[in-house]
Amino acid sequence: MNPFDDALRSWRAVPQRKPGELSDTRLQAHWAAQLVELVGKALVPQQDDWSHVAMTWLDPLELFAGGFTRHGVRVGIRVHDLCLVVLDADDRIEWSFDLDGKTLEDAKHWLQEVLAEEGEAAVELEAFRDDLPDHPVAQGEPFHLDEIAQFQEIAHWFGNCARILDVLQNHTLGAAPVRCWPHHFDIATLITLDPDEPDKEKARSINVGLSPGDGSYDEPYLYVTPWPEPTSPESEPLAGNGHWHTDGFVAAVLPAHRLPDIHSGIEPDHHAQEQAEQVFRFLRSAMAACRGLLGVL
Repeated sequence: MNPFDDALRSWRAVPQRKPGELSDTRLQAHWAAQLVELVGKALVPQQDDWSHVAMTWLDPLELFAGGFTRHGVRVGIRVHDLCLVVLDADDRIEWSFDLDGKTLEDAKHWLQEVLAEEGEAAVELEAFRDDLPDHPVAQGEPFHLDEIAQFQEIAHWFGNCARILDVLQNHTLGAAPVRCWPHHFDIATLITLDPDEPDKEKARSINVGLSPGDGSYDEPYLYVTPWPEPTSPESEPLAGNGHWHTDGFVAAVLPAHRLPDIHSGIEPDHHAQEQAEQVFRFLRSAMAACRGLLGVL
């Protein structure tokens, strides 16, 4: 039995969109995720790899959650309706705050009050980053969910890929936990191929993940990145309609617009299966290609 079968069967079909159509929604969710990072910096026990600011996807709740504070709670962001939540030690939602119509500072103030109620006395969350893509919410404008279906779509992308990445991590030697880093807002697992190499710049690795969009691709895309960067990756073929990206970084990439369109009159379940199988073909071929480029059998 293919260990990925359950993850592929649970794939939710996502519509085919033109690049840029999800930009506003994606940036709002990206800025909302910074609230989780602020709590991670202030209240989660610090880790050398900075994983204390990272988020994990809680599939049953369909949300990203940060690490646990000293008092056993954690903060999360539910992407499909842009709701900020505080979870107890058993990952039950104790507090929630709808961001629609609210500002980042409103949410920050609410968080400080709620965390104080949970025993985090005199919580002072630091200022937000100044190195993220700009958006009106970063300038004090309120969040808005005018396009709620788009938030649900981005949540489907994260959920779909988180389930596949979890299986990959569980069945791949050297694969790190699947995390979403609020700074880049991508979800990935890093597969270390040379665990005993002391120089991390020389250690070979493969990073497998999903970005909801960025400066390189203004749409969701899957990526498989070999390190160190090979000089001629195009020598390795890719399946699933993927291609090699070489401008600024080297990665096998599958952009969202290359998946089958769900608006063609065919049943959604059929499209979900088609999309999942294409993603799996791409990831399998891209990982094999990266291993070949890195000289790993």
